[in-house]
Amino acid sequence: MKWHKKTNWVLGGVLLVLIVLFVAKQYYTVNQVAKHPIHEKFFLKNQLVKSDSVNFSVTNVKTKTVGNERRVIVTMRLQQFKPSHYGNMKGNRNITHAMWLNVPYGFSNMSTPMQHTDGRQFSKREVASQQEKTAVFNFTTRAGDYKLRNAPARLSILIPDNDKFTSFTKYSMLLS
Repeated sequence: MKWHKKTNWVLGGVLLVLIVLFVAKQYYTVNQVAKHPIHEKFFLKNQLVKSDSVNFSVTNVKTKTVGNERRVIVTMRLQQFKPSHYGNMKGNRNITHAMWLNVPYGFSNMSTPMQHTDGRQFSKREVASQQEKTAVFNFTTRAGDYKLRNAPARLSILIPDNDKFTSFTKYSMLLS
C-alpha cells in the first residue's frame, strides 16, 4: 500500500511538472513577437510608392455619405511586377486582398473588387498583368463610425516583404 501511494504522488508530480512546462511553452510561443514584423510607411496623394512587387500612387480620393453609409472611392495607378502574396496567400496578385480602409475605433473594411474607371470589374488576367493600370477601389463603412473618429481615417496596404510572411510593410495614406 505504501509503494502505491508513493507511486501515485511521484506520477502526479511528474504530470504536474509536464503540464506546467507545456503551458509555459505555449505561453512563450503565443506571445513571441518578431522584433519588427510590420513597418509602417506613410505616403501622400500622387506620391509614387515603390516596392519589389508593385509600384503605385493614389491619384484621387472621394468620400460621400449615402444614408448610414460612408463611401470612400480611391483611384490608383499601379504596376505589379510579380505576385506579392497579398492577403497571406502565396502567389496572389490581387492587391485588393491587401488594402483596407482604417477608421479609428470603427470598422475596418476591405475594398470591393478592383474596377476600371468606367465601373467594369477587372478580370483575373487583367489583375495579374504587369502592365501599368488605373484602378478604382470602393470602401464602405458606417457613417456614424466615420463621423465620430478621433483621428484621420487611412487607406492601408499591407505588402509582405517575403514569402515566409515574417515581415510586412504597411503603406498608409491619411484621409481627411
